[in-house]
Amino acid sequence: MNLVIGKEPEDEIVEFDQMILMKYLIEFRIESFRRCWNFNEVDSLIKQMPFLEQLSLNRFTQDIRLSNGEEFLAILPKNTLQKFNYCTEYEPNEYLESVDGITASWASTPFPVCCLLAENKNQIFLHTIPYKFSYLDVNSSFVKTINKKERSL
Repeated sequence: MNLVIGKEPEDEIVEFDQMILMKYLIEFRIESFRRCWNFNEVDSLIKQMPFLEQLSLNRFTQDIRLSNGEEFLAILPKNTLQKFNYCTEYEPNEYLESVDGITASWASTPFPVCCLLAENKNQIFLHTIPYKFSYLDVNSSFVKTINKKERSL
């Protein structure tokens, strides 16, 4: 199942247990544009699909728990999940000096990640490696960060 969710001014928290029956899905992909997700929504969604083998999530958040690998791993279906693609743009309420803590939280998971801090230090772009989504929509300050890293190599 592929699910694409936009953002409408009247959007509220999505209650996935009220959506279609998703219990027997083994492949699920969500691409969410301009809608801010929280940990409880993603947890609710994943709990509806206990037999998932392939999961791809690409969305925006202001909830740090969705950038923390240890916390995120705890909500995944460990016994069945074979492929996991993840991408999130996280916008914290305060400036970040480093992404080291976020990157370190993924070190104990089986999923290698890349984490970029925007030049203005108010957004991160986190994704599993390799990047498996069909498009890349990032803030231009991330591109500046990538260019700086490439020049330093």
